[in-house]
Amino acid sequence: MFFQGFTLVELLVVIAIIGILIALLLPAVQAAREAARRMQCSNNLKQIGLAVHTFADATKLLPSAGIQKSLAVDMKAKNGWADFAYRDRLSCFCVLLPYIEQTALFEQVRENADQGLNPSETAVNDKFCKPWATTCESLGASPFTAKISGFMCPSSGVKPGVADLGFTSYRAAVSDFWQPWNNNESRAAIGLNGSQQATYGLEGITDGTSNSMLFSEACINPNGSATNKIKGGVAANVPRDWTHFGLPSGCLARRAGNGSFSGDACTGSSGIGRRWGDAHSPYTQLHAILPPNSPNCSGSTDTEGGVSLISASSEHTGGVNVTVADGSVRFVSDTVGTQNLGNSTLDTTLATPVAGYIPSSGDPQHYTGPSIYGVWGSFVTRAGGESISPP
Repeated sequence: MFFQGFTLVELLVVIAIIGILIALLLPAVQAAREAARRMQCSNNLKQIGLAVHTFADATKLLPSAGIQKSLAVDMKAKNGWADFAYRDRLSCFCVLLPYIEQTALFEQVRENADQGLNPSETAVNDKFCKPWATTCESLGASPFTAKISGFMCPSSGVKPGVADLGFTSYRAAVSDFWQPWNNNESRAAIGLNGSQQATYGLEGITDGTSNSMLFSEACINPNGSATNKIKGGVAANVPRDWTHFGLPSGCLARRAGNGSFSGDACTGSSGIGRRWGDAHSPYTQLHAILPPNSPNCSGSTDTEGGVSLISASSEHTGGVNVTVADGSVRFVSDTVGTQNLGNSTLDTTLATPVAGYIPSSGDPQHYTGPSIYGVWGSFVTRAGGESISPP
């Protein structure tokens, strides 16, 4: 008995069919993988939201975006020196560590903070490990080099190297105004608590916990240097009015094609999202002004200079995940409503100053009432009294 083999043509046809099937199945497999990554990303934000609630239960306060009273010695109270041991540069993630099963790391951060003052000195000594330093005298390796998986969205293709500080894909939504990172912001839930002016817990969210976001996503700079990618880069030299805070439309106008922005990109520092311990806005804060996946901008050529405007962004298609103060996580579309992007933050025809405040130096925390930037802006205010529904 003889068996006839396959001809070359038949083999080529079978191979072609297999190739077509793979081509058809691959997008579905990739979509399934991204759906799983997005679910994990959403779960990370859920855990951060739960950490905020546990923190609020324990302290009767919401965490501050910066100026951590509990993690540094107040030198001004000690000896009159106008320096607060860099507590302004410690992010909200520092105080949330015990509530995301990172108690040992929190103790390192607290030990580091305790080293920040020698009573005989009149300034912060070098024993205090700054959140931008990889080593410090007091502890050797900086606690801020820790790589925390719960701070990283699995969809991000950016991974920290051994010598890098720890990265974060998630940011405290601190304001609906374009403002400096260290303003004592009071319009958002994560904001003013670090200052001397006010403290509040969940009861301070008078708009309702289901109407106020706490955190969202922002893409990490891919290489720690200048990039013209909207997701991870910062557009440099965006014109601003320094008496009043800038026009968001000037930042949005830098959008170009193919996910990039036009003009110069910021250099200096280490790139946005590349320091979970640093309260400076390029690293752990964002502003709900421009819609998600819009450009980030600065008034100078430095990532930290010129008052950076940081927009929410993600590697997911069509929008970003958001942690809401009620503990839920929502997906907000790129097309969420925004308004008045051509108006100054402190335009008194749109924004309402606190009674008795005369706008001059441009302090957004002295403004009350509804956000001027539409649905997206209203979603970050904790006491704006907006009548519109959140996204």
